[in-house]
Parts: sequence; structure tokens; C-alpha cells
Amino acid sequence: MIYFNITNQKKLEQTLRKKEEQYRLIEEHSQDMIKITDIHGKIEYVSPSHQHQTGHCNDEFDIFHYLHEDDVIKLKETYREMIQTKDSYVLEIRNKIRNGQWVWYEAACSPIFSDEGEVHQILIVSRDITVRKQTMQELEFMAYHDYLTGLYNRRKIKLILDETLEEAVRQNEDFALLIMDIDQFKTINDTYGHDVGDMVLKEFSNRLLNCKREGDFVGRLSGDEFTVIMKNIHGKQEITAFIHLFLQSLGDPFPVPDLNDGIIVNSSIGYSIYSEHGTNMMKLFKHADIALYKAKKKSKKGRGKSALLNRQI
Repeated sequence: MIYFNITNQKKLEQTLRKKEEQYRLIEEHSQDMIKITDIHGKIEYVSPSHQHQTGHCNDEFDIFHYLHEDDVIKLKETYREMIQTKDSYVLEIRNKIRNGQWVWYEAACSPIFSDEGEVHQILIVSRDITVRKQTMQELEFMAYHDYLTGLYNRRKIKLILDETLEEAVRQNEDFALLIMDIDQFKTINDTYGHDVGDMVLKEFSNRLLNCKREGDFVGRLSGDEFTVIMKNIHGKQEITAFIHLFLQSLGDPFPVPDLNDGIIVNSSIGYSIYSEHGTNMMKLFKHADIALYKAKKKSKKGRGKSALLNRQI
């Protein structure tokens, strides 16, 4: 009989079994989803957490099957870059789960190499970031929207105007900047209180949105001052048509609780046209402000209707 000392071998086997058990526990209880695909996206392995989180197994499809169509393009491009550069990438993608809901995931994609050093598989570790994305979207909304009306705020309007100016130069197009306010708005606040004033501001915003053309932008600059950016116009008739439509929409009284007749509201409006009245933001705002001031002077002289004068005051 020949004896061999296999103590070290047994210890190694025990260590390997222990590590396998540890990896199995991590795999089964991890909230991250782990996938391995070939270089074409065919799924070769999915972790148990995948089915738990998404409601479907996904191993009979390729990695792109449940992705949002915009993210399919992005992920395919990432695969091509990984094969060429052999680097790892992190990207955000949307995946449709069994109930039809789109869920945001952060996907860490890493190449797996063959013995020859070529990429022959892709490892993807992804985690649900939907709550984080929603929080970021809410913060972004708060940063660029008016808290009362939901319209774009002054900061966002200036960014949009910068982009519109660049586009106008590039495309050789004209656009209009309109500024309007509510006639006698202080009288509304003083007579009915700020709660009613807020209702008027919100209703005024809604009527502006209902009258704007597709692709135009509406914002609240401050107080009762609003703005509309009309892109790619072809003459003043488009501007005057919008103004006429909007002033017509103000013909119906604004509904106010405990006030059967509502409130009659009117607006004074001024506008400027790129490039007729200026080629930068400052000149365009200045010209529109002057035009608004002249419109208000006409309104005070009785050439236009003023807020409340024919109704409750």
C-alpha cells in the first residue's frame, strides 16, 4: 500500500467549497442583477435577483429585448466600444419589467477576456436607480420651473433664449420674444386677497399654454410678468395672430370661488423680433419691455379693456 499526504489538497477543497458557498449566498441575496452575455448580447447567465426584480427570467432573449428603444442604441454602441477599447463602462438604461413599468438601472459593463486576451463575454452588474432618477428630476423641475404655475422660470427662459439665439444664427431664422403682464393685477390682490391673485396667475398661465404654438416656450419672469418665445416665425402676422387668440381667450371671466361672475382679466403685451429689434438677449428684452410699457399706457387711456373695471370694482 502506498500512502499520500492529501491534507493540503483537502484544505484547498474545503476553502474552494467555502468560497463557492459564499459566492452563492452573495449571488442569491444580492439586490444587484448580474448578467453575462456574449459579445452580441446573447444572455448566457442571469442571477436569481434578476427574476425577482423584473418578474421575467430573460435568459431566452438577448440583453436588448426589454430595453427602451433609445437605450438599445446606447447599449449596442457601448458593446462596440468595449470590444475595441477593452475598457469598462457605466451607463443608465431603462428596462421594462413584467407589469409594463419602465425602471431605471445603472449598468456597470465590463469585458471578460479569453485566453488570447480578446473580449469574448460581457459582464453587466445593474442596480435599480429609479428613486434616484425621480429625485433628480424633481430637483431639476424645481430649479427650472415656477413653483406656482409650473411654467419655466426666469433662469430656464434665459437658457432657452440662449439656445434659440444660437439656433437662429445657425439656421438663419427669426423668432419673437413676447412679454405680457396682467392689467391691474395689484387691484386684484388688494380687493380679493393673494389667494385669489394666485388663482388668477395660474389661470392666466393655463390660457397662455392653450394658445401657444407647438414648439414655443412659455415662462413666468416674475410676479404677474410672463413671456413667450415664438420660434421660427415668418413675419409679424404670426405674432399678431397669437396675441389676438390669447386676448380672445381672456374674454371669458376667470373663475373665483364665492364669486359667481368671476373676474374679467386683460393683458398688455409687448414683443421684439430677432433680428429686426436686436441680435442679443439684452436688446430683445429691452425692446419688448418698451413695447409693453407703451401698450400699458394705451390701456390706461381707455383704448383697451383693463382688469376688473367692467365687473367687480
